[in-house]
Formats: sequence, structure tokens, C-alpha cells
Amino acid sequence: MDKKESSLRAGLLKKSPLTGFFERYRLSDILIGLQRTLKTGIITVKERDTIKKVYIKNGNTVFVTSNQDSERLGDILLRKRKITKVQYRRAADLKAKTAKRYAVILVDLGILKPSELKFAVEV
Repeated sequence: MDKKESSLRAGLLKKSPLTGFFERYRLSDILIGLQRTLKTGIITVKERDTIKKVYIKNGNTVFVTSNQDSERLGDILLRKRKITKVQYRRAADLKAKTAKRYAVILVDLGILKPSELKFAVEV
């Protein structure tokens, strides 16, 4: 039976470093396995021109990046009308000049509260 077709959510248990291609496993099983073993690292998921990176620390997902403009935080907030175009550009300009994350800049500028960013990362 192909692991992708399974609805079992048992995770992967491996004590040594995980490397290679995991196309036979669901991403959710990989994440569960990493959480159970308290792993730290980055999972890179590629499909055609799309590249996403999931940052894991001690088994917990802490950050996700994407090379797709439509999936960037600023674009999501703009689309959902949580920020204006002026606020979007102001934060983007500061991001380009500093090493700060976009979310941190929005909070520092008083544009959003940390609790207002939560919806953007939920599915």
C-alpha cells in the first residue's frame, strides 16, 4: 500500500538525521514524526516552480516561507484588507532596509497587534 493513500497519522520515528526524498509520505506524517522526536531543522517542499520551507524547532513548526508572492504575509493581509496599500509599501520598504521580519515591522509600526496576525497563518 502506498503511504500517501493511508489516512493513518502515526508520524515517522527515526533517531538519526532525516534527509532525502519523502514523496511516499504525507507531510503531516513527517511533521508528526518530527514533533514526537523533538527534531530541529528545515523541510523544503518543492513542486514545479513552487518552493516552501517549513522551519522546525524542537519538533514545533515555528515559521513557513514561500517563494509565491500570493502566499507572503503582506499580500495576504492586503488581500484580506487588514492593511492598506500605503501600510503594505511602508512595511515592505522597511523590510528591504532591515533584517526584520514583515510581521515584526507591522507590529513595531503599530499597524497590527500580534493577535491580529494569527488568522493569516491559520488554514
